[in-house]
Amino acid sequence: MKTMLIKVLLCGLPISLWAQATHVIEPAILEVNYKVVYGKDKDEYALRCGKHTSQYINIDKYVSDSMSNSPNGPDYDMERLRRMMDALEHRDDDSKRMPYSPGCGQYLYRNLTQGKITVYTSLFGDYCFYEEPIPQMDWHLVADSTRTIVGQQCLMAKTRFRGREWTVWYAPEIGIPLGPWKLAGLPGLILKAHCENYIDLEANSLQTKGVPPVMFYNFYNHKYTLIAREKYLKASTDPKTYPPKTIIAPPMELE
Repeated sequence: MKTMLIKVLLCGLPISLWAQATHVIEPAILEVNYKVVYGKDKDEYALRCGKHTSQYINIDKYVSDSMSNSPNGPDYDMERLRRMMDALEHRDDDSKRMPYSPGCGQYLYRNLTQGKITVYTSLFGDYCFYEEPIPQMDWHLVADSTRTIVGQQCLMAKTRFRGREWTVWYAPEIGIPLGPWKLAGLPGLILKAHCENYIDLEANSLQTKGVPPVMFYNFYNHKYTLIAREKYLKASTDPKTYPPKTIIAPPMELE
């Protein structure tokens, strides 16, 4: 197999994500779609990589946000509401479940030039974002453990990150040290990530041609306010933030 080596260049002008209107950030060189299994729930995400930035977005949120703000928005919203009500009335029918996973309401961006992650999210109607340095993870490479994912030979690695144990498989032939969510820092693109008794993410497609650009999305023109990551994590897991009897999904990071 011809080696696929796509180097992420960490040079050039800084790219600001502060402008809060939907806009193109830069051309993308690769996009990976990940299928997610979270208990009985299923979901799908896209990791889109440029030379200086990457974005990790929930496909269902992106489609919902963009369609709601299209000329057919009212019809789409009514149909989506019908599907949601149908899912509530048939809770035991897995085929009617809406896509769901922890963090599905967020847009996550990495600025590789500045070494920074920015996450756009909300707290029960209040729109906010937090920033942090790109985390450095202590990976343990596992010898002689391989599997093939979307046609790529992958190696295993393990790490503990913010309270959870992760086992991942990365593709050394794809020289991008990124992966789903915040997982990154290996000598190759992470194509599968597993946290026992919690969540599983696995690539089901990989595209290098005709990839849409890395975009900043704000279809509703929300005004996001800055919040500390730790403060957001505490508030988002506090039952007092939500109406009584709200079920709070365990977050991707516990600390």
